[in-house]
Amino acid sequence: MKEISATVYSELQQVNLTYQYTYGENTTDKYTPLNVGFGITYVLPIIVAILKARPDDLLIIENPETHLHPSAQSQVAELCAIASANGVQIIVETHSDHFLNGIRVATKKNILKAEDSQIYFFRKDKNELETKIDKLNIDSEGRVDNWPKGFFDEWDNQLDELLW
Repeated sequence: MKEISATVYSELQQVNLTYQYTYGENTTDKYTPLNVGFGITYVLPIIVAILKARPDDLLIIENPETHLHPSAQSQVAELCAIASANGVQIIVETHSDHFLNGIRVATKKNILKAEDSQIYFFRKDKNELETKIDKLNIDSEGRVDNWPKGFFDEWDNQLDELLW
């Protein structure tokens, strides 16, 4: 360690760092960083930004799914849908089918109106320099129209490999 580290301590040092959240009169238990995943530290600023946003605000969020369990990804999508339904414009760049499906379910549950969301899929075809943009819509039942090849189809691709 001495060869690769700038400083080596010969004494054992201990730091007691804990996370605890308080909202109003409610306070969580204390958690050490060992008991809190990376996801909470990544998504907390996103959640705060969404909760602080007012109608007509614009939020641009990149990969809100990072380090989150699939069910948490869906819940963040629902929170985005609620904020959007209340007048906050949100642009999300995501690679998560769980996030997309969370928006679809929120639409089916009438949390978000179908006409208040829009999907753009950016792709490059082989041997082409120009990026193609597909515009997709979510209907009131949460269905996506015009599902292009390459758009959240990796689950099916891998399943086909396993089955056939």
